[in-house]
Amino acid sequence: MNTSEIKKPILDRKKRILDLAKVFFGVIIFLTFFSKSFYSWTLPKVRTETISSGSLAKEITGNGIITAKERIEHYVSVRAQVKDIRVSVGDEVKKGDVIMVIDKGDLEKELERNNIELLELKLQYDRLVSHRDSYLVKDYEKRMKELEDDIYYKEKDYLLYKELYEKGLESRYNYELKEKDYNDVKSKLENLKEELEREMENSSRDIEAAKLDIIKKELDIRDIEEDIKNCIIVAPSDGIVKEINFKKGMMAYDSVPAYVMDNMKSGFEMKVDLNSELCKYISLGDQVEIRIKNQGNKIIDGEIKAISDKQNDYRIKIVTVELEDADLSGGEAGELYLRKKVGSYDVIVPRSAVKKDSQGEFVYVLEEKEGPLGVEYYVLRKSVTIGDSDNNYVGLRSGLLGNETVVVYSNKSLDDGCQVILEK
Repeated sequence: MNTSEIKKPILDRKKRILDLAKVFFGVIIFLTFFSKSFYSWTLPKVRTETISSGSLAKEITGNGIITAKERIEHYVSVRAQVKDIRVSVGDEVKKGDVIMVIDKGDLEKELERNNIELLELKLQYDRLVSHRDSYLVKDYEKRMKELEDDIYYKEKDYLLYKELYEKGLESRYNYELKEKDYNDVKSKLENLKEELEREMENSSRDIEAAKLDIIKKELDIRDIEEDIKNCIIVAPSDGIVKEINFKKGMMAYDSVPAYVMDNMKSGFEMKVDLNSELCKYISLGDQVEIRIKNQGNKIIDGEIKAISDKQNDYRIKIVTVELEDADLSGGEAGELYLRKKVGSYDVIVPRSAVKKDSQGEFVYVLEEKEGPLGVEYYVLRKSVTIGDSDNNYVGLRSGLLGNETVVVYSNKSLDDGCQVILEK
């Protein structure tokens, strides 16, 4: 056996050992990196943003329907049949244009009856005045004249008997009899005067009542004449007809308007329901943009004229926007837009960065550390005091210095001090 044959098994064994060593170290390296990758897959994945200073602006939007500032609702004053309708919903009318005609036949008959009743009331009034002036006064004046004449003679007899009685020439009985006759006739005259006064008062009351009946009847007639005049219903101003609530041949009644019309000359407005919290940033006189959705998103300017509470809902307020002159007809759908500066802060963070629990508001701040295999990332909880906010950012009054990086998104829940990986 030569030397080469002896060395060959030794070399083969060394080669096998070397190959095994390569495999072993390869597996170790693979497992090291694989375990790190596997561990990384279990960590929360976060997205971050560097904080900054700046101003906040609240963007407020809301929807509403544009209407004329003055809406006219016409109610008929009588129940009568609709004879004719001259317009349709959506028609533009001028002041004085005929909108609807109501049948006036029944009203004309009622007017005739009331005129006859008025004539009867006037005749009754004349009779009462004539009775007072021609009969009552003259009758009592005649009776009082007769009593006054009787008093004159009775007084003379009484005075004569009194003188004779005082001289002892006449009996006391006859004297007292004459005195009684005199006093009786005087009482009759006083009673008659009182009776006349009562009769005159009663007569005056009857006359005044008759006069009031005439006045009331004249007012009734005037109302009927006005109703007849109003049977031809005309537009009180230029406008657009929005509703016609009766049809030809129907009975018109006063529980719903016969027509509804928008006064074009009054201008237009839009009412928007907004959250009460948003309304804290709105003031009367603020200029806003209104986007007209059914006119190709045309934008017109507006001004906030009123902010009022919504009935039975304290969470909502009604904001009234007065619109500038534009080609509007009412009924258009509009969208309000207002951007309002609400404050400047040394530190502002995205709204998504601010969290809240039982301890208050906080953010997660990103921190870097050197690990065995490179840079590792951790998050630290920082309590903050928030101020104003807009649609995207929140102003912080305290809690951060201004050079931190905050977490704005995480695919898993976070804890103070936990390790994370950055989203690429």
